Amino acid sequence: MLTQVLESSDLAPVLEKMHAQLVTKNVASEIADDIIASVRSSLEGQRLASFTRVKTAVVGALKEAVSKQASKRGSQAVEKRITRRE
Repeated sequence: MLTQVLESSDLAPVLEKMHAQLVTKNVASEIADDIIASVRSSLEGQRLASFTRVKTAVVGALKEAVSKQASKRGSQAVEKRITRRE
């Protein structure tokens, strides 16, 4: 089975689009930066199994990062919505 090790260059285009979407959806720029940094740090160096897209891995890590941000800020309602949509 072939695997791909995720590098910053693999993640950059997807993370840039993700950041723009977050800001467009009225997420504060600082929060969006924190979320994207968290996603980047959790994925860089990870191996993707064959047939797994970078975007799929980013979306999974994004859910985790948003959940962490929500729990940091004490927003349980947002966290519940995130976990229900998984």
